[in-house]
Amino acid sequence: MSLMPRPEWPRKVPRYEPESLPDDYQGHMTESNKERSPQDDLEAYLTDYLGDAVFAKRFAGCMTMLRAKNADYSQGEQRGDRTAAFKRIARDTEISPEKVWYVFFSKHIGAIVSYIKRGQVESEPIDGRIDDAINYLVLLGDLIGQKDGQ
Repeated sequence: MSLMPRPEWPRKVPRYEPESLPDDYQGHMTESNKERSPQDDLEAYLTDYLGDAVFAKRFAGCMTMLRAKNADYSQGEQRGDRTAAFKRIARDTEISPEKVWYVFFSKHIGAIVSYIKRGQVESEPIDGRIDDAINYLVLLGDLIGQKDGQ
């Protein structure tokens, strides 16, 4: 099995902002798809960067959800600290922030397991639950990084 050579890292990639893309940036735009949403632009950008449309679509969904649910994650706590709600609840209940995280995370995993068993979910679409689970794993990484001083 031959492995592709690893690109030099860190790879310099411009910051993604739909408005900051060059006028001539075409990504995966076709003649029939001239009108695109910022979500489409983000997916195209990530597809170009990752070289994988499946991961690009999933990560774009996670990023879009993160922006939409940012206030839910922090629950009005220290602006910009998405883990502040876990810490507040941990203080209130005298358990670790990671255990609080697990309670919230297990709700999403439970819905995913239910989908696997029954082929359906009761409330939001399964894609949303998967995106939430991925975002919660990132939040756990942040909690652990803060604890370990990273």
